[in-house]
Amino acid sequence: MDEIPELNEVSAHRSQQEAKRDREEEFDDSDNEPNAKRPKLKAMKCKPSDVITEDEHGRIIVKGLLEDPQGCVSKAVTGNPRPRPRGLQTTVAQTMASLPEPGKDPDAIFEKEAEELLENLNVLKSLRQHTDVKHILSEIDEGMRIRGMDKKPPPLRHEGKYDVAEIYSPPRITEVAKEIGLQPGWALDLTEVDPDDQKPWDFRLDEKKAKAKKKVIEEKPYVLILCPMCGPFSSLQNFNYVNKPESEVKAILKEAMEHIKFAIELCVIQQNSGRLFVFEHPAGASTWETKILKQLHSREGVFKVNFDFCMAGMKTGEVKGDGKEIYPVKKRTGLITNSHSVFTLFREAQCRGHHTHADITNGRASECQKYPHEFCMMICEGIKHEISTIRWRNRMCKTFDVTDSIQKLMKVHEKLERMEVPPEEDPFASLYEGMEFVDDISGAPLVKELAIAARKLEIDFFQKNGRLHQNQS
Repeated sequence: MDEIPELNEVSAHRSQQEAKRDREEEFDDSDNEPNAKRPKLKAMKCKPSDVITEDEHGRIIVKGLLEDPQGCVSKAVTGNPRPRPRGLQTTVAQTMASLPEPGKDPDAIFEKEAEELLENLNVLKSLRQHTDVKHILSEIDEGMRIRGMDKKPPPLRHEGKYDVAEIYSPPRITEVAKEIGLQPGWALDLTEVDPDDQKPWDFRLDEKKAKAKKKVIEEKPYVLILCPMCGPFSSLQNFNYVNKPESEVKAILKEAMEHIKFAIELCVIQQNSGRLFVFEHPAGASTWETKILKQLHSREGVFKVNFDFCMAGMKTGEVKGDGKEIYPVKKRTGLITNSHSVFTLFREAQCRGHHTHADITNGRASECQKYPHEFCMMICEGIKHEISTIRWRNRMCKTFDVTDSIQKLMKVHEKLERMEVPPEEDPFASLYEGMEFVDDISGAPLVKELAIAARKLEIDFFQKNGRLHQNQS
């Protein structure tokens, strides 16, 4: 039996040198002796290895070769820096990878897509240079004034026979109002006919504007819904302005802004009369940047909220590649209102992304102009809550005698206006003739002349501040 050599540093180094020499001799091409392992090992050692990274569609993101420490690979991948997809053998695999149809060059498809993208960017650039819609609107907006915008709005009161009415809309919300017991009013729109002359309510005409304004003032609907035309102010419409001269674009926007102005005038009339309004417009419309709409928003008690229409029941029946199912439509929309109940409801109507939205481009946006039933119901529920709040407030004021002193002052004021007193006489002296004044807490008598003077100051104060309004009971 051979003796086992001692393991030390010298013997270990000798073993490594012998193993290295054996490997070099194994690949020595000068030796003509056959060796079965030599070609296989050499092929494995020198063959370049592809490293390919693909995305979920089968398109190559990164492609290259492994580094060869022995220098066997002398040529790297060159040519088009955009890698091509690897060929898939089965139809199923090609479909899953979303590869182009056979016979179509991927390079040509890529170039076409790049050209389309560049063309769209050029359109956007030319749009900015050709027609500055925001600048045109600011010029139109500058000369517009809304009467009563600076007036302080009074407390809410419901004096009319209608709970809700609509402007710039066929009967939608007024129709749903019947379902929950509200009293619906009229709906004035280009699609509706004026019974007096059998002509449509065309608000391009001054006489129709004046007639509608008179109906609002005299018939006093508690809530007025307004949704004026938005087409000229939409983001998509801006692309159509590229091929139009600036003068034509200005004429279109000026006519459209007249409708916005009329709608805001009605909103101000409603609020200054102690009633409510709801103004609806797409969230992306350029009108939100106009001065008159910002002034309306800045008024006391006015709120603005953006919501997603998919959370208010808007749906359409077609999505790209599928016309069978019903899909929600997001359609981001803005509301400006002095109804806190409506504001509170729609503040919560925000999409959480739990469903697939329909594509409403390519002319499909017009299909979503009609209010869905759920949206109308939400508005009506907000109105119902506002009416309930008014009734509760009036009941509490009567119960706790909160407005009793104001009512008494109003009656004194009315009596004073009916009296005919010579200028040299003090009307208050005859008004309180035969009356005595006492302190409300102690019951001690007061100096009559000073009490009358104090009462006169009270009435003057309420007259100057516009607070002499009768509360609806």
